[in-house]
Amino acid sequence: MTTEQTNSETRLPGTSPAPAPAAIELEAVDMHASFDLMAAACRSPTPETIKAMVEQEVDQSTRTCVVTNMSSEDTLHWNEVMKEWESRSPETGPCGSVVETRLHPDSTSKLGFWLSEEHHLITRPSGQIPDGRSCSIFPADKTYHFNWRANQNALECTYIKNSMN
Repeated sequence: MTTEQTNSETRLPGTSPAPAPAAIELEAVDMHASFDLMAAACRSPTPETIKAMVEQEVDQSTRTCVVTNMSSEDTLHWNEVMKEWESRSPETGPCGSVVETRLHPDSTSKLGFWLSEEHHLITRPSGQIPDGRSCSIFPADKTYHFNWRANQNALECTYIKNSMN
């Protein structure tokens, strides 16, 4: 792994420098601008004041990156044939919901990171949920992929918001 040295700061190539205290001040300025534009739109709800308020909110939200940390608890078992950890939940609920989880090494990682998949199945699509709708409204088979890599289309962030699940 290579790093770049700039102004006594070490970082990975292509990454942005750590947020400076000025970024905190910028967030406060943006927040004040949001409130000022909202107050102006409330005082005088014209297309121009509403457009200005919405444009500022969109601008700020596109410069905000959300980091999601997820936590779960599961008992996995080693599958010697597949060389991965796996689990399968028992069927639950009127739709017979089952979750199969797989954890396997990322073959592209030089640092030994792992990848996770959750495969969600509905085993009784003709079942009925408590509000009377059919279980067929849910996808019968859906897989979620979780990884440690950043999106390929990640943008430079002015703000970072933490989301805990």
